[in-house]
Amino acid sequence: MMIGIDLGTTNSLTAFFDKSSQKPQLIPNRYGDYLTPSAVTVLEDGSLAIGKVAKERKFSHPDRTVTSFKRYMGSNKSFKLGAHNFTAPELSSLVLKSLLDDAQEFLGSRPTEVVITVPAYFSDLQRQATKTAAQLSGLKQVRLLNEPTAAALAYSIQDKEEELKLIVLDLGGGTFDVSIIEKFEGVMEIHASGGDNFLGGEDFTELLKDKISQGLSTKFWQDKEKDNKLATHAERIKKQLTQKDHISQSIVIGGKEHDISISRSEFEELCRELLERMRVPILRALRDAKLNPNEMNYVVLVGGATRMPIIKKTVGAMFGQFPLIKIDPDTVVAHGAAVQSMLLSDNRGYEDRILTDVCPYTLGVEIAEQSNSGHHVDVGIFAPIIERNQPIPISREEDFRPTSKVSTKLDLNIYQGESRYVKDNVFIGKIVVPISKKPADDEQVRVRFTYDVSGILEVEVTLVSTGDVIRKVLQKENNSLSDEEIRQRFIELANLKIHPRESAENLFVSSRMERIYEESLGDVRIYLSQMMTQFRQVLDSQDAKAIQMVRENIVAELDQLDQDYF
Repeated sequence: MMIGIDLGTTNSLTAFFDKSSQKPQLIPNRYGDYLTPSAVTVLEDGSLAIGKVAKERKFSHPDRTVTSFKRYMGSNKSFKLGAHNFTAPELSSLVLKSLLDDAQEFLGSRPTEVVITVPAYFSDLQRQATKTAAQLSGLKQVRLLNEPTAAALAYSIQDKEEELKLIVLDLGGGTFDVSIIEKFEGVMEIHASGGDNFLGGEDFTELLKDKISQGLSTKFWQDKEKDNKLATHAERIKKQLTQKDHISQSIVIGGKEHDISISRSEFEELCRELLERMRVPILRALRDAKLNPNEMNYVVLVGGATRMPIIKKTVGAMFGQFPLIKIDPDTVVAHGAAVQSMLLSDNRGYEDRILTDVCPYTLGVEIAEQSNSGHHVDVGIFAPIIERNQPIPISREEDFRPTSKVSTKLDLNIYQGESRYVKDNVFIGKIVVPISKKPADDEQVRVRFTYDVSGILEVEVTLVSTGDVIRKVLQKENNSLSDEEIRQRFIELANLKIHPRESAENLFVSSRMERIYEESLGDVRIYLSQMMTQFRQVLDSQDAKAIQMVRENIVAELDQLDQDYF
């Protein structure tokens, strides 16, 4: 039997499609709960505990317990628990094993084929890491499904409208995902996806924890155990504020009682920056889909963090309607995964339902670009091959020439992201292509990207002169940066001394072009790319009058582009 698994940052759960009722059914764990905390701990005897026990021990044994490791899937980060060291995929595999044990107990046989949900904005490396976790848990066949898509599947089975457009907003414990979906004639077409891999309910809890700690004399962050306990109280207070306008209570930490008082309005004011971060991927997805908020028939909220009143209020204001929450936001993704498992099993009566998904990131290679005059070469340029939000499976190819006049190999660096420069995108792999010693103008390589329904990228490089082909399914490279390392790198770059040519105005215009470039696709990107090259060249000239003239023209063009957005 194939089942669905929602492998979450905070909690995980499983479900299967019940043929008798023709509905998804949740599978309880050994404690009779549907939600299994995504937590792992090492006991004093060296054995492991997963789920509820591990979550409980997080505060008493913080050095032996870990949670939220899903945020580090695809990175090099390791976690030391007692005498053990684990990677995020290894920890995820332990959670999967626990879920499979519970499913075997409930169903009578151990599932070997599953649908595992992942955030829509998970990178290729993170998806690969999820598949690795599944393999480590003993699973033989795994299909990955975007979490918002799973939620849409759950609602499409229950809602009877033949044609509709909906946007799914999935705010889980550690990630935020957006998907815009159109349902018509049995087809569910994903128009656009977006999100933020480092925005979730835990970030709202962290803000509240910091607010509470400001009124306390003890520096809790200096004691991991006390800090974790304060985080637990903050999480509880956050949940209480969904029902009450004001919370006044005493908490005991480290044997000392502390009085806490906070209102819902105070908490909501703290959240303004996080809410603005939510708006960015929502607006980007709407632009990519060429839709306006008022064209959405439904707004579907997914994830436990969407229970916060401020989330419903913000979403309601953006779309002019109350969000749809017919299914428990904590379990709707698992319901959808079960529906997808049934579709893949080809149950009769549902074979006419078709689901299309999209590639959430732009995928491309690093190139060097020569100016029209031939006197300037821009290196580290990102050349898109598959642009974000293209329907998948998809295959695209582009031709390139080596930059070196005489060379025996070509290093093809592959990235994903939305910036024009590879330094600001995510490196996901490299292919070394042997080439003959001949003039670069006489050699050519054809690069084909194939992105499948599980979000896995295969790269095929053909040397045109010989017909030789190199294929590679990208895995994590030892020298690639993790997501956390990339975030740290951005901070380091921000603290670097700025070249005199990058005055405040010039830096602002450059940043604005980058922002609009990342929000754009196709011809607009080509136009902006030329504009950015022109601006860089005039900055290199250090001619103040020429810089001012070009800058004013660019600002006028950018104003027009911004006006084109709703």
